This record gives sequence, C-alpha cells and structure tokens, in this order.
Amino acid sequence: MANEVLQAAALAFTTVLRFLWQDFSLLAATLLQMLFPMVVCCLLIHNLRRLLMRRIGAAFGWPGVLAVSWLGTPIHELSHAACIVLTGMKLMKLALFEPNRETGGLGYVKFSYLPRNPLHQLGCFLSAMAPLVGGSLAIYGATRLLLPDFALYDSSTGVPFFQPSDVLDGQKAGWVVAQVYGFELAILRQMVGGFSLSDWRTYLYIYFVFSVAHNMSPSALDLIGFPRRLAYLLLVLLVVNAPLLFFGSAGSAFYRETLLPPVLTVAAGLTAILYLGAIVCLVAAVVSLPITGLVHSLRR
Repeated sequence: MANEVLQAAALAFTTVLRFLWQDFSLLAATLLQMLFPMVVCCLLIHNLRRLLMRRIGAAFGWPGVLAVSWLGTPIHELSHAACIVLTGMKLMKLALFEPNRETGGLGYVKFSYLPRNPLHQLGCFLSAMAPLVGGSLAIYGATRLLLPDFALYDSSTGVPFFQPSDVLDGQKAGWVVAQVYGFELAILRQMVGGFSLSDWRTYLYIYFVFSVAHNMSPSALDLIGFPRRLAYLLLVLLVVNAPLLFFGSAGSAFYRETLLPPVLTVAAGLTAILYLGAIVCLVAAVVSLPITGLVHSLRR
C-alpha cells in the first residue's frame, strides 16, 4: 500500500514538473522571440547614453549637460509617471527638470506602491523601462511631424525578431545582422532623405532628437531591484499561461491563433520604436564623440 502511494505521488510530481516545463518552454520561446531584440536595443541605448553624458560633461561641464537635458529630462520623467499612474500606484511628486550638480540628478519621481500587489510590481518593472519607450515615441512623433510620409516599418517585411541562439549560430548570426542593418538603414535613409538644410525646422528637429536621445535610458536609480521584479513578472506570466495547457492541443491552438497575434503586433511596434531610438542614439554618438573629444583635448 505504501509503495502504491509513493508511486502515485512520484507520478503526480513528475506530471506537474513536465507540465511546468512545458508551460515554461512555451512561454520562454515566445518571450525570447519578442523581448530579446528589445533588450539589445535597450542595452545599446543605455550604454551610449552613459558614454555620451560622461563625454559631454568632460568637454563642456555642467552647462553642457543641462543644454542637452532640459528637453529630454521632462520626457524621461513623464514616462515614469505615466506607468506609475496607469498601474494604480500613488504618484507623490513629479520633478520634470530639477538639476542637482552635486548628485548629477536632473529630475525625479516619488511614488508609493504595495509590494504584494502584482499590478504594482508590474508597474515598477514597466516604469523602470518607460523612458526608453517614451523617448523613442517622442522621436517618432517629432519625425512624423517633420516628415509626414515617414514609415517606421513596412508591414509586408515586418520587424526583425531574433533569439539569443540566432546570434550564437554562425550562419544565422549573419542573417540577423543583415536584417537589423537593413531595417536601421531604411529608417536612416528616410530621415536624412527628408531633411531640407534650408528649413529651420530641420535644425530644431536635430536638436530635439539629440536631446531626447541623450536622456532616454533608465538611470542607475531606476534599475534598483530590476532583476527581482523581472523574476516576479516571469512567475506571474507562467501562472497566467499555465491554465491554457490544461486544454491540450486546443489550448495551444488558442494561444497561437488568438492570444499571440495581438501580442506580437504590439511587440513589433515597440521593437520598431526602439530600433528608431537606437539608430538615433548611435548617430548622436557618432556626431558627438569626436566633437566632445576635440573640445576636451583643447581645454586640457
């Protein structure tokens, strides 16, 4: 009798493990496909921003930092505030632009949340990443105002998605690079091709997007507790996703045919927006670094 109970318990345990692994595999494949390009863009933007602000500070001092921050910082802080409010957290104070030379801070938001509230945990995660999306959206909006015919991406070709395994695979890596390079080059050609050097709006646009690009990545303070909140988010997604697997092939079909398409559509839009932000940051770096380097060397 005891052996039969143990065997039943072992069977139940392995069934649950197999079920959880199937749930995790299905969700992980989807998340990697959607999120990895976003993560690459975010890392690129974040590191370029840190480098640019450091070089601008070294070349032009605190006034130089303020000159490229007074437009971009309010967008950065408003992006935080939007996520805080939309996820039900309490916004206590919003400082759109309040530079502090001693700390290097330029603006901030103060808010409170309930640690055990899943929506608030999601809000903390999204709020940390919000300036990347908010900044990219601001750049996209400004681009559409100046260039009404600007198209972020062609629906027939779509947005380049890839997974970590694609980057590590020698044959697929070349395809990934070619796809992303072609996508970014198409964006850049549209932007440069639509500029008119005799139009004052062109120079206003360039100043605006460079200012936004210099301030659109999360700060070190924004990223405090980020790994823990990401793990919490993944756990919530696993729990939400698990009931579909109880329905077997019907649940999988519902997931692929009903739930996944709108999610992928949103992911494609966000990824395209971040690709735009990444190329603007890259151009800002290519233009700014030689200038700041020359000024810094002349001042020494």
